[in-house]
Amino acid sequence: MVIDERTYTIKPADVEDFLRMYDELGRETQQRILGNMIGYFTVEVSVVNQVVHMWGCESRADRERRRGILA
Repeated sequence: MVIDERTYTIKPADVEDFLRMYDELGRETQQRILGNMIGYFTVEVSVVNQVVHMWGCESRADRERRRGILA
């Protein structure tokens, strides 16, 4: 398994809006194309303006194919 981990840095005041908009507009499409969502994470202390998400892929080729479709 290959894990595709991505970290996004957002203005601190906008994290809640980002998560709401992602849930409403982006999550379903990403889940349908990328498949195995391992998790979508935020923190409440330290670097509070980062969102990390992780997707599991069967192989690097599978990851590249899925990311290409998503693009």
